[in-house]
Amino acid sequence: MEQLLSQPPLSNARVAMQVESLDDGQVIYSRNPDELLNPASNTKLVTAAAGLLRLGPEYRFNTDYLSDKPEQRTPGNAVREGARRSFGHHRAPRHPGG
Repeated sequence: MEQLLSQPPLSNARVAMQVESLDDGQVIYSRNPDELLNPASNTKLVTAAAGLLRLGPEYRFNTDYLSDKPEQRTPGNAVREGARRSFGHHRAPRHPGG
């Protein structure tokens, strides 16, 4: 388990777990068993609920995709609006179906 947790992408993660035998309850592996962490799935549920309450069910996010190659079907270096922009950027053309 330590070998797995010491490699990316988990090497920088905060991990708390305890594995116990189903036969006798003996601890097989333990790492930070008393550290209290928010499970990612629970955090996503709370964030989604807050978004629904604050923004309403009809709210839609708009995401712009940018490319360093204007007017091509397959963009070269593409990034989402607001992400790192280290090149000249142009709006990528929309796919006809989307």
